[in-house]
Amino acid sequence: MPPAHRTRPGGFAHPLLLPTLALIGLAGTAGLGDVWLRQEISLTANRTRSAEQRLAQTKRDLAELNTQITAGESIDALNRRNTEWQLGLGPPREAQVVRVAVPAEERLAARRGAPEFYASLGRGATPTRRFQPAAAR
Repeated sequence: MPPAHRTRPGGFAHPLLLPTLALIGLAGTAGLGDVWLRQEISLTANRTRSAEQRLAQTKRDLAELNTQITAGESIDALNRRNTEWQLGLGPPREAQVVRVAVPAEERLAARRGAPEFYASLGRGATPTRRFQPAAAR
């Protein structure tokens, strides 16, 4: 008669089989997560590189545009256009010139209702805002 096999309460699985399968599944998930993370890092780096290239191109375009504007605003260019287009423009007469005694910053601040920004400024000073604690008011 063949020997009787002992039955275990856990069934047919070896006690290390389920933890080993769980560890393999966890390692596989971690591996897929690592690959996905590296892919995202690569995509982000490519987007950043592309944005930096667009920014550099925009800066170059802006510098070129500023050069063209400067050339177009030069006295020689303006006089040449005046002659070519027969505009008949000349220098302003003294009656046409308005001299402003108050600095533009103070006028704009007063117009916006914030004269305290520029009230204590002298020529060439930078604006500062003074805050008072609520208890001192």
